[in-house]
Amino acid sequence: QLYDDPLFDPRTAPPERLEALKVVESRCRPERFARMALRTSLVDDMILRSAWLHRSMSPVQVVLLGAGLDMRAYRLNLATGSRFFEVDLPPVMRYKETLVSHLPSPGCERRCISSDVRCGEWSSLLQAQGFESLSPSTWILEGLCM
Repeated sequence: QLYDDPLFDPRTAPPERLEALKVVESRCRPERFARMALRTSLVDDMILRSAWLHRSMSPVQVVLLGAGLDMRAYRLNLATGSRFFEVDLPPVMRYKETLVSHLPSPGCERRCISSDVRCGEWSSLLQAQGFESLSPSTWILEGLCM
């Protein structure tokens, strides 16, 4: 197992979510899941390395464009005070909030920005949520490139 996903943890996820995952898995080729797991693990490592390199500069900032149901803010053990910005369409962010509402808060500061990344509005919303443009940051565009 390369990583844990709190949304689909059999110990805490509602049974209907686990059933939905089984349906998706039955319709996809196994190699697709293997590629996704490997890619997820590689991106996780990249974020953690970047956070370690910039650990003396506060805050560590991660920006996830096209966040979808990504759970890295919950999964990765980023230092207290780190900021994890998630940007995605308003309906996606609303749905995600219903899914994570039962989870404990992540150790980092998770900041949600409901915006279409195809419009210029998201960058000003990012700064309004505390993004420091002069501080180091790690940008993930994984959801946009799929």
